[in-house]
Amino acid sequence: MNDYGDILSKSNGAAFDYEMYIEDGPTPDRVWFWSDDTTPIQLASDDQVEITRWHHVAVTRSGSTVGFYIDGVASGGGTMTGAFGNNAYPVQIGDSGFAGGEFDGLMDEVRLSNIGRSADWIRAQYLSMNNSFVTYGQQETKGWWDSDWSCRKRLIPFLKSGRVAC
Repeated sequence: MNDYGDILSKSNGAAFDYEMYIEDGPTPDRVWFWSDDTTPIQLASDDQVEITRWHHVAVTRSGSTVGFYIDGVASGGGTMTGAFGNNAYPVQIGDSGFAGGEFDGLMDEVRLSNIGRSADWIRAQYLSMNNSFVTYGQQETKGWWDSDWSCRKRLIPFLKSGRVAC
């Protein structure tokens, strides 16, 4: 990886509104978030991202609260009191617009939202992206069907009590 690899940024290559990146510097392989219109602040995840395998990484900001998540688990955070800048810079995925900011790796399903997501929402997204959200039992075989069931050939509406009328 370069000195750092941008996952997502809103910049023109010289000035920024915000930036999410993984740095390979003094605190290597941590997820970083840089933001604040007037007094830029940088915060980093508590945990490292092993860069040799896939990870789900997320940063949330709701008001002044910033949270980091790696593989659906909280990984620190902090406070940013300044507002986001409101410039006309483009949102860029995998690049910051200047040399050295390119993400050197693969990305999938990058999202940007205008609301802060909950820890439960982020955990559910992580689980659904690695096929762990829903589990399935054994495949049913044809022996499960009872031919004596009286309701098998017609759809039956629910009564107000919530029970099926047969």
